[in-house]
Amino acid sequence: MAFREVAVAEIREVLRAWLAGAGLRKVAEQAGVDRKTARRYVQAAVEAGLARDGGAAQLTDGLIGQVAEVVRPVRPGGHGLAWEQLGACQEQIAGQVKAGLSVVKIGVLLERRGVVVPYRTLHRFCVERCGFGRTAATVRVAAGSRGPSASSTSVTWACWPIRSPGGSQSPGRVGQISGGYDLGAMC
Repeated sequence: MAFREVAVAEIREVLRAWLAGAGLRKVAEQAGVDRKTARRYVQAAVEAGLARDGGAAQLTDGLIGQVAEVVRPVRPGGHGLAWEQLGACQEQIAGQVKAGLSVVKIGVLLERRGVVVPYRTLHRFCVERCGFGRTAATVRVAAGSRGPSASSTSVTWACWPIRSPGGSQSPGRVGQISGGYDLGAMC
């Protein structure tokens, strides 16, 4: 199951629309969330003491906080179980990154050891903790002079049938390229 951050405004909008009398489908559509997500927000709010006929004054920061705690997974440090599993293998993964292995290969090697995590989590871990994807600094190179070159500025196409050795015809294309100026000089 993928996790995402729960926005307080999103919870508030779902509950406000539900208190106004809209059904869960309409509430979800208005708030831009899935119907099941809207249902989880409403159920958590009702369990926290929200009454449908009580009005919008019930939507206090405390109630929204209680709903967020119920619907949001408990993730100490902002990361889930897969991240913790990768943390236990950090030295090994860092060595593999340093050796130039791809994230896919690192994932295969981890699976062989019984550590199965989503690719996206592994990629984020490799980037954030192990330096994956960091390359040497880019050095600017001075460009040469611009002027006439053999780059293409216009192309003329002509089509006519081409006979194959078997006697059948198929459409063919022949192009004519005329020389001109470097397009980079004109841009």
